[in-house]
Amino acid sequence: MTKDRFCALGFALAVTIGFTATGFSQAPAGSAPHDPRIGQVIDALQHVRMMRETALSPDAKWIAWTVGGRGGSKIELAPLENPAAA
Repeated sequence: MTKDRFCALGFALAVTIGFTATGFSQAPAGSAPHDPRIGQVIDALQHVRMMRETALSPDAKWIAWTVGGRGGSKIELAPLENPAAA
């Protein structure tokens, strides 16, 4: 590779990185309109429950699972035929 071609390649790479970096920069906080859904999403996230473990009863008629959230963890149990009954 010649010196001129190496310099041109380096310049092209620097320009590409410069344009890419400016493309990912954030707009100033004052220029973005406020989205009212953000508060609703944050409120909904506070009620998220994490289901971690499941187990079937030996007779395969019941299903149990652990649920964790901000209030702690608990075990829920439901008939396998209708788990929504829990």
